[in-house]
Amino acid sequence: MTSSARDRSIAVTGMTGRFPGAADVAELWRILDEQRDAVTDYTEAELLAAGTDRDLIGHPEHVPSGAHLAGAGLFDAAFFGYTDHEAHTTDPEQRILLDLCHEALEQSGHGPGTFDGPTGVFLAHRRSDYAALLGHETIDAPDASAESAVSDGWRVGPVAHRAHVPNGSGHPAVAVAVAIARSLGLTGPVVTVPDDGPASLVAVHLACRHLLDGDCDMALAGGVALRLPQHVGYRCPEGSGLARSGRCRPFDADGDGVILGDGAAVVVLRRLSDALADGDRIHAVIRGTAMTGDDRTGPTGPATGPAPEHAGGHTRAVREALAAAGLAATDVSYVEAHGAGSPTGDPAELAVLTEAFATGRRGFCALGSVKANVGHLDTAAGVTGLIKTVLALHHRVLPGTPHFHRPHPGLGLVDSPFYIAAESQPWNPAPGRRIAGVNALGRDGTHVHVVVEEPPDPPDTPSPEPRQHLFVWSAHSAEALESATAELRRYLEDHADTDPADIAFTLQNGRVAHRHRRAVLADNCAAAARAVRARRWLSTPPAALPPALRAPAAAWLRGAAPDWTPVYAGESRRRLRLPTHPMRRRHHWPTREGTEPDPP
Repeated sequence: MTSSARDRSIAVTGMTGRFPGAADVAELWRILDEQRDAVTDYTEAELLAAGTDRDLIGHPEHVPSGAHLAGAGLFDAAFFGYTDHEAHTTDPEQRILLDLCHEALEQSGHGPGTFDGPTGVFLAHRRSDYAALLGHETIDAPDASAESAVSDGWRVGPVAHRAHVPNGSGHPAVAVAVAIARSLGLTGPVVTVPDDGPASLVAVHLACRHLLDGDCDMALAGGVALRLPQHVGYRCPEGSGLARSGRCRPFDADGDGVILGDGAAVVVLRRLSDALADGDRIHAVIRGTAMTGDDRTGPTGPATGPAPEHAGGHTRAVREALAAAGLAATDVSYVEAHGAGSPTGDPAELAVLTEAFATGRRGFCALGSVKANVGHLDTAAGVTGLIKTVLALHHRVLPGTPHFHRPHPGLGLVDSPFYIAAESQPWNPAPGRRIAGVNALGRDGTHVHVVVEEPPDPPDTPSPEPRQHLFVWSAHSAEALESATAELRRYLEDHADTDPADIAFTLQNGRVAHRHRRAVLADNCAAAARAVRARRWLSTPPAALPPALRAPAAAWLRGAAPDWTPVYAGESRRRLRLPTHPMRRRHHWPTREGTEPDPP
């Protein structure tokens, strides 16, 4: 990568999410790697328990299947400063996003309250209809200052203080992003993307632009979609674009539409040059993004593929993203397609991609779609496709496509640059570098394309110098501290060869200091794990403590805010993905029969 390309590139430094059948990103990869789908077929008892009208069950248009999100009502209210009443009356979409944003920042090595620069928040979400489940129960009004901060439907100014802004689905969507920024003390631009299929990839595109323009130094981008009540299946009238079979079969001859799903996902983004300078872990590099739109009105149902009137805008999005990346189409060896399983939309999308690639080469680029695994996650779909692609880059594997048996005859694969990744396969492209495109389409004519590359090779690290390291950790409560202690011990035992200085550095500089604290002193990971297991906590700074550690250690042990800067003066340290703060989640949900998100 040239220096000019590096200056225009964005690093993905953290990612997290909750998906149908997967509580986190690691579980999502297992679903992808095993070529499974996470769709559930509901029994009649489950449908009735969830509130499905008995007359609808067995109706020819009713499909008793869904790709639901487990644990949608779980939330650690105390950790985020919510009362039980506030948690109960706050839309679960807001709660889920807040939880994920906190986790993603900690995972990136820059937990809330530890990063000096402005952090932007770029989020998409849809109405979950939670207010209807609450019924007559009162919905807290959003904070008046949040309302007055809104300049238009997209953006507000910097948010500089912590606040709770309850939201009960009937309030302006922008309040959700504002509430999350305030809860986490983030001071960059706040952008809420309107509800549409590509919305979360629009959020990624906008975050990249704001980073490159210097509006923020770090950004959270993602989205959430939650349809309530869950476990009720869906109606599938003729022409709806929904799958009567209850499965999404992208590119397949038997594809009959999309199945809608619930999920949420967030990525942390930084300018690549800054991430490299700060020793951040880089999961992937976004080389270029583009967003285009058309003036003409498109279909009103779920986006199943580019409508003919929008095909020109879709072609431009792909070409402009490649141009922004400084790459040719032949450099790309995988495209994560919109791929909604539509018998008309999938061929239309492939025709546009073929036109955009404009190459005489045939069959060199694989196609896949995460919708075959988890359904169409609506306002979380785009970022979920991005995360799938980043995971594939990391594992150097192209996941197979569930339910793909024979290509739809209208695809025209023989005369295209593409082939379907039917089975999982090693990702070893001929050009050498693994580069992919991520495609997202909207029913309003909005098209987004993101070009992603595998991360640069990490720099060589010298052998750790023998010295004492101070391992510190803390938690919001005594109970959470015990969980954090157990998780750190397991991490130290499982990563005994990791440079202990990098672990100590990340614990000290990448986590906010909570009230309940512990510390051990050791010269390597194995010794630190033994000290944790033996519960040999420091109560006072030991005499053998290195001089640079004495002042910050004393501050930590007396409950003050330490200055760790002198400890690593002149050193280049790496920020590691360490265990995040353990959450003590409880169920916050209406108690009336038929509204629980997770049946027994």
